[in-house]
Amino acid sequence: MKFLLIGQPNCGKSTLFNQVCGYKAETGNFTGTTVSFTESKVRLQGQVIDLVDLPGTYTLAGSNQAEQVVLEYLLSHNDYDCIINIVDASHLGLSLSLTLELLELGRPMILGLNMMDEADRLGIQIKSQALAETLGIPVVPMIASKGRGLKELFIKAMAQSVQKQIARRQPYSKPIEEAVQRLSSQTETVQFPLGADSLALKLLEGDPIITERISTAEPKLIEQFKPEVGLLEQ
Repeated sequence: MKFLLIGQPNCGKSTLFNQVCGYKAETGNFTGTTVSFTESKVRLQGQVIDLVDLPGTYTLAGSNQAEQVVLEYLLSHNDYDCIINIVDASHLGLSLSLTLELLELGRPMILGLNMMDEADRLGIQIKSQALAETLGIPVVPMIASKGRGLKELFIKAMAQSVQKQIARRQPYSKPIEEAVQRLSSQTETVQFPLGADSLALKLLEGDPIITERISTAEPKLIEQFKPEVGLLEQ
């Protein structure tokens, strides 16, 4: 079983990684880059979990190399069982933009509300249960630097994986949803690690990595929907 740690820079996910793995971890570089990721194994409820700490990224549609490799990893690996999305609770509005993108992947997912102590210090109150109901995934308040909430986070991640609780994306406006439906109906048979809806949305965003790959694999598809590719950029 494999869990991915994904979050924006300075959200504390690497602190979490070090808390549960210590410093017995392997660091490797993505092919052709100097960008690194860290992975280790942890034991949870009698099972060994591969835990991968991916580079911090503000978005899956990043323009810099560090952000692009996260999407490349998701495109190249289909063997992960759960996304553990760590967010900075003291900057929740900014942090949730990546969360919404991750929901579109249609994989088991859980949200870790980190730095709750800092949010409390700033007078920020977060109704985690209400947030969980809105997003449709478990939300666990935590303080990684003090080890608080980590056990609950991983137990719920395990449950999401075993039960194959697929995250559902948030809806867009009617015109965008209609465009997604048109594209996804044509991309269901495309052999791609992303789901049909996620692939359609990335095409609508004009994501260069996705567009290039689909142009190579399915050039007729790109040509057919050329007027709509990049629609969400406009």
